[in-house]
Amino acid sequence: MGSLSSRVEEIVPRMRIVARTWTNTQEQADDIVCRALELALRRLPPPDHGIEDWLFGLLNLARSRPPRRLCETLADRRRSTWLSHEGRPD
Repeated sequence: MGSLSSRVEEIVPRMRIVARTWTNTQEQADDIVCRALELALRRLPPPDHGIEDWLFGLLNLARSRPPRRLCETLADRRRSTWLSHEGRPD
């Protein structure tokens, strides 16, 4: 089995798919996934729990929590990128 980080990287696309079923936009779904990954960074998975079950539990928890400033929303990032380019496309 791979490292924790490689396992998380494998699971994130499925987390995005599930989160998308809960939201109106992919941007909102990605914000939920971001909040779940923030929670994951703050704690280790329980030894008796599979990584996937643990991450999807955190995803469900993140769904019910409002966004935090630590995880800048994608809309904020896009807005700041747009402003830094003075509205010019990349």
